[in-house]
Amino acid sequence: YAVTPTIPLYTQVDEAIASQPGVSRRAAVVTSAGLLEIGDARMKAAIFGIEPGSYAATCDAIAFDDPPPAGDSRFIILNSRQRLEIERRLGRPLVRGDPVTVTLGSGGSFRIRTIPYSGSFEYSAPSDVLNQIALVDVVTARALNGYGLGYVDAGSGTAGPDRVSSAA
Repeated sequence: YAVTPTIPLYTQVDEAIASQPGVSRRAAVVTSAGLLEIGDARMKAAIFGIEPGSYAATCDAIAFDDPPPAGDSRFIILNSRQRLEIERRLGRPLVRGDPVTVTLGSGGSFRIRTIPYSGSFEYSAPSDVLNQIALVDVVTARALNGYGLGYVDAGSGTAGPDRVSSAA
């Protein structure tokens, strides 16, 4: 599974995309694929690192069962089909805050993060492909992919996020 490389000078790129005619919404997304583990339940998933506000605005065909976390909190939001399957395997309902271990193998090594379960979501047109997506915070996705946490703009000396923007 190929991951999208980082884009230096994200702020300037984001502003350039926003200024294009016809672009009314956009969302930063960092992608990977990994293994989810909650207790004895394990499943493969496509991992999308997102900012909940911009992702929900750009992908307006998504419904969150609970309000997504705000601010810089760490989270994983499972697709409702993933949640139901994990609950079936565990024999109990998931509870907000349950620890979810996400493992990503790359380059002969593994990166592992444990983050709190923060609810579930559903796309309005579910499919086998979309049902495999789990949403995590951007920082967790970047760490799983082995990306740094930011960059310094050599021109201005200011630090900022180093993310990939998807225009809609």
